[in-house]
Amino acid sequence: FKNNSNKNIETIKIIDEENGIQLIENLPAGKYKKTKFYAGGDAAYKLEVIFEDNSTLSHGADYVESGYRVTESITDDKIETDVDMFY
Repeated sequence: FKNNSNKNIETIKIIDEENGIQLIENLPAGKYKKTKFYAGGDAAYKLEVIFEDNSTLSHGADYVESGYRVTESITDDKIETDVDMFY
């Protein structure tokens, strides 16, 4: 997760039907954090970003498979997904 916005992020929620919700907290503007997400073959997930000023962004379902490396770039008004496949 890359915070390319001008605001600090309080919480990022990774919402996955199979594994529940994973939280990433306290991501300052201009910084990034890595996390692991178990896909078990394939999975779909949604994102909700909560900035420290309580504004929010949501991102619809993205599809991933085992071996994917995903970078989510968060700006003030959108979330962009970049996927690399590693097998």
